[in-house]
Order: sequence, then C-alpha cells, then structure tokens
Amino acid sequence: MEIVPEDFIKVTYQGIVNIRGSKRALPVILLNDAKERTMAVPLADLEYNLIRHTLDGNKDGPQPYQNLIACLLKLGVTFRKVHILYSDEYDLPTRLILRPGSGPDIEVPVPCADGIICAQMAHVPIYVSERLISAIGTEK
Repeated sequence: MEIVPEDFIKVTYQGIVNIRGSKRALPVILLNDAKERTMAVPLADLEYNLIRHTLDGNKDGPQPYQNLIACLLKLGVTFRKVHILYSDEYDLPTRLILRPGSGPDIEVPVPCADGIICAQMAHVPIYVSERLISAIGTEK
C-alpha cells in the first residue's frame, strides 16, 4: 500500500500542452489530482524541446533523463518519488526522493519539470504540497 506523505497529494502526469500567453503560446506540463484539480508547470522553450525529444522516444541527441535513471540504478539507488513543495514565490521547489542501498532517504533538489519527467520515465509517483495545489490549481 502506498503511503502519501503528510500534507501532500498524489498527482498524475497528463501531458504537455500549449496555453495562450499574452504574446505567444506557452508550453506547460499538466498535473491532475484525484479531486480533478489541474496544475500547470511552465516550460522554457529549450526545456520543452528536450522533454518532447525524450517523451517521443527519440534516441538521437542528449538523453539526460535516461542517463540519470541509469546512473541511479548502477549505483544501487532506488528512485522512490518526487515532491513538489510550496513556497511563497510559487517557484515550484522540487525534490527527487532517493533511497541509497543503505541508510535513510535523501532529497535532491531539481528543476520541477526535470523531476516530473524523471518520475514519468521511471514510473514513480509525484506528490504536490496540498497548500501549493490549493493555491494554484484549477478545478474542472
């Protein structure tokens, strides 16, 4: 049975879409929770291109997400989950939660989009602070 961390809610990756901005379309990753709230994580253009490249299964060019996951496996580290935290600036501080072969879990700060895509590729859960999704999430 999966244990949801206190004050967090599990979300699922829904995909990448473009939303209308004031000057142009902006790419975002969409996350949904069980209460049907949606959270949009903005992407920079280069970040968007790299993520699309990865998710499309393209084996040419850079492979940072696959390389990170492969390195963790080789080191005997279990990638357990991703936490997206609340901050007053809404800058989406994100942590990979890793378990080394021995010892307690460790948290590694990463950019939010990187954490989401790594979780998607490694099939690990993503948890968002309830306070954050309540503040910026939209309901259907």
